[in-house]
Amino acid sequence: MTEKKSAAGFDESRQKVYNAFVRGKPRAPMIEKLSFPPLQAGVRPCAGAGQTGFSIVFHRGFPGKEVDILMRKCVLLSLDALYDADLAHFAPGSFLGDWLAHAAVCTQVKTVFPALTYPAHTTLVTGCDPATHGIGQNQPYQPGVDAPMRAWYWDARQVKRSSLFDAVSAQGGRSASILWPVTGKSRAIRWNFPEVLALPGENQVLKMLAYGAAPWIVRMELLHGRQRVSFHEPHLSDYAAILACDVIRRHQP
Repeated sequence: MTEKKSAAGFDESRQKVYNAFVRGKPRAPMIEKLSFPPLQAGVRPCAGAGQTGFSIVFHRGFPGKEVDILMRKCVLLSLDALYDADLAHFAPGSFLGDWLAHAAVCTQVKTVFPALTYPAHTTLVTGCDPATHGIGQNQPYQPGVDAPMRAWYWDARQVKRSSLFDAVSAQGGRSASILWPVTGKSRAIRWNFPEVLALPGENQVLKMLAYGAAPWIVRMELLHGRQRVSFHEPHLSDYAAILACDVIRRHQP
């Protein structure tokens, strides 16, 4: 889904995620007295909606062996369809404007082919091109099916290669995913609010529960559901920011 939000609303949502990540407290009692170093960030191009987009990587870590292993964190935000020329429009004083002033920026990376949202996002988490990971379009080939009834690539089992989520899980780590394409029913994601869409005749809530981490989604609905105006944009992105803040503060995945 491509976000359709005002610049102010866009910055506000990302600021919430940024604050939750920076202000989160370490889980391990043995290192609670350590202070976090400054947040480091980088930008790299990806693809979305037929043009270049950007993934934003936030990470923090401590130098040194066990501490570095325990405390290293990464938050990957994908700004679908954001073009590198758009960076000039982030005004100083806005969250992204101030952040970009201190970020490492790379605009010399080519996107995948085809330059579509689902193939690109799957490449970001597998490191493979679409021909290898198997997600070559947003939707599987469905001849004879009317457009409103066509399913998308929602199920993580449709990906033919291991993902970043699989790697984290294999090492005993825990990850969270909010509205990341092709992550439905993933066993590697502990807190999963996947991007799935109810087709005509289906129920959006039931479909989300079937594809995501149902107990966590229900808990979030009970805690924050009243803050969500609708399942449409920009309200869905606003709710995603709320979930991101909650899972980072509560669980530190």
